[in-house]
Amino acid sequence: PLEASPGFDTGWACLHEIDAEATAPAALHRVVLPLALALKRFEAEGLTPFVDAWQRRDLLAGQTVTTTQPGVAAGVAEGIDEHGALRVRCGDVHRVVSGEVSVRASVGG
Repeated sequence: PLEASPGFDTGWACLHEIDAEATAPAALHRVVLPLALALKRFEAEGLTPFVDAWQRRDLLAGQTVTTTQPGVAAGVAEGIDEHGALRVRCGDVHRVVSGEVSVRASVGG
């Protein structure tokens, strides 16, 4: 089994957790064509075609977050917009485009 390195103080993951036979070349072979096609599409069309897929996989949606953006100290994450800004409901919906966002599990919840 793999052991955590002292340099990974925020957790880590490994392909071997889902495929014990995984190799770096095999993983690269599997992702390189879809990644290249997605990059070309992003270059041509921007983020908009990817937003729906992002929303379906967004584990942050519905979570309480804190941010460093003035006026949006804390709120509920509501996905991203067509430009990639995080949408945070804090009364109104605010766009967070820079700074830090933190998610902490509630104690006892």
